[in-house]
Amino acid sequence: MYAEELWTDQVELKDTRGCAVADFSVSFNGRVSARVITRDGTPIAHVALKLIATTDGAYPERVAQTDALGRVVLEHVPPGRFVLGFDVPVSGSDSRVTQFYLPGTSDRAEARPVRVGPSDTIAVGDFVIPDTMRFVTMTGTVQYPDGKAVEGASVYLKVGGADSSWIEPIIRTQSDGRFAFALLEEHEYRLLVEVFAPPQGIARAELTGILAGPNMKPVVLIPIRK
Repeated sequence: MYAEELWTDQVELKDTRGCAVADFSVSFNGRVSARVITRDGTPIAHVALKLIATTDGAYPERVAQTDALGRVVLEHVPPGRFVLGFDVPVSGSDSRVTQFYLPGTSDRAEARPVRVGPSDTIAVGDFVIPDTMRFVTMTGTVQYPDGKAVEGASVYLKVGGADSSWIEPIIRTQSDGRFAFALLEEHEYRLLVEVFAPPQGIARAELTGILAGPNMKPVVLIPIRK
């Protein structure tokens, strides 16, 4: 029923009559998988899917990005009833997002319920995106001022306005400093990057006015401490 989180410490007893304390955590082991595709079957990569409990506040949301084949697996899901969806910028607003749900509706009441039991593995199948939603891929790299790639930087995506909403999840850069997001065409976004840089503190970089469209060029962000 439970999955152990990664724990690599060793416990050594100097005496057979001795004892030791080993702290570790466990989580529910449910899994929900899906594939995001267009109506013609083309997979959509880097879409952030959210598994949302239908009882408000019941469980933290589970969020993960689709891979190059449009597949995603949301792990450590507790037993319960959920809906699956992703954030969508609200038309005519530069700061708000709403959700679009499986099987293809913006009305939460019409969303397909996903029921997960203890340690269940649930495959919900294909999440088909309507033709009115066109995703484009934005890629980027986070670098130090000397050009070295930043691994593990936190990259936040927001709708375009200054008081805009976050679009989950927060992405961590890979060893080569790279990240990617799927953006809805014709909407404006902004990026915020944070890097923990001891002893100075947090270094940040922000890029605004990102208009999602075909043939987007890769971006480079260089965090600095202000």
